[in-house]
Amino acid sequence: DGAEPGRSEVRFWVYMRKEAFPFERCVLSIDLMLRGKAVQRLACTTRTAPSFPRPEDEAADALLIASSSLTRQEYEFYRALFSSLALSHDVWDIELHHGISVDARTSRRHRNSWVGRYQHGLVVCSLGDRSQLSLLHVDDLLTHFLEPPADMARMRRSHADVLLTERRLKESLRHRPRAASSLSPLRGRGGGGGGGVDDGEE
Repeated sequence: DGAEPGRSEVRFWVYMRKEAFPFERCVLSIDLMLRGKAVQRLACTTRTAPSFPRPEDEAADALLIASSSLTRQEYEFYRALFSSLALSHDVWDIELHHGISVDARTSRRHRNSWVGRYQHGLVVCSLGDRSQLSLLHVDDLLTHFLEPPADMARMRRSHADVLLTERRLKESLRHRPRAASSLSPLRGRGGGGGGGVDDGEE
């Protein structure tokens, strides 16, 4: 009769043991049953990702921004690197939080955001491809290294001082008289003077 077939949405939680390793992957196989027979099978891959600290929790020394391309082995490498530097670290997972600077679903800042929590700290981005860099707003990168407004004003003053010093140096060099050359011209054989250069044989 041309009527669209019925559709239904099924949601379910996948729980993992607390002993599960971060960024461990596992494959889920889901069967759609109709009258006791499997009529459709869906296979998908899921992975574990560390939760991000709450706003009231103290931020770590470093932040690792991770994507789905980060493997467990790579994460173990980063963890060993942070440990060797005596740095604690937190993890911000792009897929878990649907973005980096803002939530891609709402285009708004996350309620529990990493921005502003790791001021002047180490931030490492482990992204799958360059296109994911667009998820990181430039302003967030700048404010990470500058603490407005004090640091911004300090940077502008320092920049102005550098430009002024450079300008004064160029002016002093421009007005400095040139020193006369103390080098004597080289003379070849037959020049009639002593101290010349003779590159031949008599």
